[in-house]
Order: sequence, then C-alpha cells, then structure tokens
Amino acid sequence: MQLPVTLPPHSEPEPDFAIVKIDATLYRDRPPGPSDIYFIIEVADSTLQKDRQYKSELYAQASIPEYWIINLQNNQVIIYRQLQDNCYQTEQIFKASDKVQPLAFPALTVDLKKLLILTG
Repeated sequence: MQLPVTLPPHSEPEPDFAIVKIDATLYRDRPPGPSDIYFIIEVADSTLQKDRQYKSELYAQASIPEYWIINLQNNQVIIYRQLQDNCYQTEQIFKASDKVQPLAFPALTVDLKKLLILTG
C-alpha cells in the first residue's frame, strides 16, 4: 500500500494499492516494475480528474494490464482494461452493488460494496 512502483522511463508513482507478484526477496533491492504488477488501484476523491486522465495514461503506457479507480465522490469503481497502443480501450463504471473479477484472478469475485465500505 502506497509504496512506489517503477515505471518507464523515469517514474515512481505511489498508487494506493498495487497488486503484485509475490516474492519475499524480489522487492528488497527495487520497487515492483510493470512486469511484476497485476493491477493498480487508486482511491480518488479530490484527485479523481488526475487519476482518470494523467494516471490512466501513465499506467497504460507502462503496460499495466488493469487499472481501478475507487471513486469516492460517486460511490463507484472505474475499471480500465484492454490495452492497445499504450491506451486502455475500455472504461467501465461499476456501482457498489456490482461484483467484478480481476483479469489476473478470474476465479476471484470482488464484491464492490465491501471494497467501497473499506475505503470510504
């Protein structure tokens, strides 16, 4: 949580959550990089515009396969997927009553109501 990830060419954003490959020794010498990251989650209230524009471009250009924004303003989750030419091709908006399967973990169902309660 809120630790840097290394993105090319010279960026180290600190997402609220980065779901990364588990390796007890791998991140001692360096932060996770794009090939280590399954997906990133940002929690947004006053930063919503920045997260939707700047950070979605930054993560797409780094080939992060999936990017979630927990939108506290509207009690919803925005999910970006389907990378093509360094851009996300889909933006889906989910309500608190929805359930979502992350691309990297299709057997896992995330109840967004619980996720929004945890962050709100």
